[in-house]
Amino acid sequence: MKRKSVVMVMVLLAMCWMSDTLQAQPGPPDASPPDGMPMPQMKDLENLRLLKLLDVLDLTEEQSPAFIAAFSQFRKDGNELREAVDAEVDTLTEMLKAEPPDEIKIGERVRSIDRLRVRREQSVEAFHKEAAEILTPVQLGRMVAFELRFDRELIERIRGFRGGRRGSKSPGTDDF
Repeated sequence: MKRKSVVMVMVLLAMCWMSDTLQAQPGPPDASPPDGMPMPQMKDLENLRLLKLLDVLDLTEEQSPAFIAAFSQFRKDGNELREAVDAEVDTLTEMLKAEPPDEIKIGERVRSIDRLRVRREQSVEAFHKEAAEILTPVQLGRMVAFELRFDRELIERIRGFRGGRRGSKSPGTDDF
């Protein structure tokens, strides 16, 4: 119980630090999360993701600071890559509306999107290597399963709320 309390305090401190750091970052005036999600809700979702993951991993006091720092950086880098892909897709969409569409520029844009997607995969691989130095093999396996299921289960739960069904478990934790 004491270990969980220490971990939760560390998580809250990390979230406060990340919140201040992210708020201090310059960005375009119209920057907003995907799908029109308000910024506070996006932040809440990221905090929920981290809290649930930490609960699943059951980190030691020694593992917590290193893992939280690595995970936070990974999510920050991933969000930047996602925003870059979104911008490229927006540009591609506009290019496709042109009459006649410029096939050369469209091909260049598609290759640019592909390069960004490869960078995203490389980022995931690098994070998994870094996490493997911090976590036990069992914890690493739990993290990988959590990552792959969290978003899918969250979407399913949202659909359930809209349809009047409510699940009792948190997203990403069904098997743990």
